[in-house]
Amino acid sequence: MARQNADSRKNGRPQPIATRNGFDQFEFVDMRLETSEKAEFKAYLATSGNELWDDLYTLVQAGYKLSVSYMPESDCFIASLTCKSNGDVNENRVLTSRSDDFVEAVMLNVYKTTVVCKDRAWPTTKTANNWG
Repeated sequence: MARQNADSRKNGRPQPIATRNGFDQFEFVDMRLETSEKAEFKAYLATSGNELWDDLYTLVQAGYKLSVSYMPESDCFIASLTCKSNGDVNENRVLTSRSDDFVEAVMLNVYKTTVVCKDRAWPTTKTANNWG
């Protein structure tokens, strides 16, 4: 039997890992680009030079956390941008993007945050289809 910390049990029952690790405090943002926006993103990615990398650096420096995972069952990368910065408009929110290209998955999050969103504020309602 796996050992459990005292705080991992509530009412004598094990808590889900997400609750034990505090993930339940985060809201996942459902922001998807329209298929028509794909060409705009690709053109921006090709012409922005280091601008998106500079924007990513600025976001991380401002308290955002970037993580990337590979999903073999979908053969794609999932990039997550998590805001833990107190007082930030996206505090305790997570934006994810997916692509079969590592850099594209990361840069989709940066593009959505710095180009598509006004004042970096992620939407509070679902947007569009399931690309991006």
